[in-house]
Amino acid sequence: MRKNVIISTLLISGLSLTASQAYAGTVTGLFGQYNGIILNNFTPGGSEVEGSLYVGGNFNAGNTTTINPQAIPDGFLGGTLVVGGNLNGQINMQSGSTLVGGDITATFNNNGNGSVTTGGTSVNINNTTVNENAVVSIDTTGIAAGFNALSQDLVALNDGDFGFNVLDVDSSYFTGQAPMYAAGTTTIINVSGMRLDTAGWNFNGIYQNVLFNFYEAESVDINAAFGASILAPLATVENITSIEGTVIALNYINSGELHPEHFTGDLSGVSAVPLPAAGWLFLSALIGLGAARRRKV
Repeated sequence: MRKNVIISTLLISGLSLTASQAYAGTVTGLFGQYNGIILNNFTPGGSEVEGSLYVGGNFNAGNTTTINPQAIPDGFLGGTLVVGGNLNGQINMQSGSTLVGGDITATFNNNGNGSVTTGGTSVNINNTTVNENAVVSIDTTGIAAGFNALSQDLVALNDGDFGFNVLDVDSSYFTGQAPMYAAGTTTIINVSGMRLDTAGWNFNGIYQNVLFNFYEAESVDINAAFGASILAPLATVENITSIEGTVIALNYINSGELHPEHFTGDLSGVSAVPLPAAGWLFLSALIGLGAARRRKV
């Protein structure tokens, strides 16, 4: 059961997070808050996310998946783990809070004892009090539209715009040894092609100022260590190794690790597409009015 209800910022009673109280800006502000931003579905298998994670659709874990915030704690979307749809599978939540728009059917080990709020019901949650049937608002459509617009804005850049290094490449770029990128300068690498993989590319190092924009890709396979961030709003990204950066993808299949070295480049002047106010209104629980009930499990 998924409850994605857009509600007013004016509540009779309860806890609310309004746009004015949270981050009021464009989607670029999410880069430093979540190192995994999955616009539709996340399918991990025996993997780890070392940071905060937003999933617009369903979180469908196969083998046990660990969420370990480390350097990226609760983001301003309402939690360390934010899921617009249902949360399924086996989850180890090491710390931070969890916000789910639908049901929680996972075996959920809440090792950090953070808060858990769901717009539906829950089963098999350990070490926490669950706020069930809460009124939860998640503007998943607005967030997806914002990142799609950002991707297209980046394609239009020329080298030197905003002081950026801008490269336009295709699949042939991912062979041999990766170059060394200039430290401290925001670097945008616009990648053409519908289906790409990095199997023949040796990309060691950590480049938090570098963003690969797979602006038209439908699939991106990360088959070797990847030392930068990925923007692929139309693609299913599959990772079997480690990514040292932010991943923004339509769908994400992860049997590797997503590390906390999130993108730190400055994109604030690039896109004027704002994240709708409702996108920041992720959590509103009407306490004492019967809209939610709390259950100790």
